[in-house]
Amino acid sequence: MNGTRYFTIRLRELMEKNGLKVGQLAMVANVAPATASLWVNGLEMPPDDIQCILAIWLDVDRCEIWQFKKECFAEIVELAKLHKKQTEIEKRLSKKLNGGEDAAGDL
Repeated sequence: MNGTRYFTIRLRELMEKNGLKVGQLAMVANVAPATASLWVNGLEMPPDDIQCILAIWLDVDRCEIWQFKKECFAEIVELAKLHKKQTEIEKRLSKKLNGGEDAAGDL
């Protein structure tokens, strides 16, 4: 999941949790409602200074908007480990198939 998508999901969650609407978001950020709607729908990202304002308004640390949920973190770590292992295996196979050093014992 890319950063913009994650930011959008967290922003929506925090707004819903606090019962806040897009119009209120626009008013706090001093932007047009259409601009705030772009942020909420993940089509644009608010500038850094506005992200700080939103974090204060939503009563969270700015980093909280970007942090992964704890229940997802273990899965992300496991996927990263599997990806690393897959990459290592692919490199060894590539060496073997391309006449490189004998990697059969490494698999």
